[in-house]
Amino acid sequence: MHATVGSLDDVDHILFTGGGASVFRDHFQKKHPQLKRIIRMDQDPIYSNVRGFQIVAEKDLERAR
Repeated sequence: MHATVGSLDDVDHILFTGGGASVFRDHFQKKHPQLKRIIRMDQDPIYSNVRGFQIVAEKDLERAR
């Protein structure tokens, strides 16, 4: 991903989320220590997709009503 994005000069945050977030974050920080200041970790990364799908489903339900 980093190679695809290119320059990170104008990036404010890099958010790691999902089941393997801590593994990817640790690896990324070791490889790019200069970016540590903008790296963020989701507070509850394992359930991030579940929360996202729930929000979408609730909005769809609201529109259907």
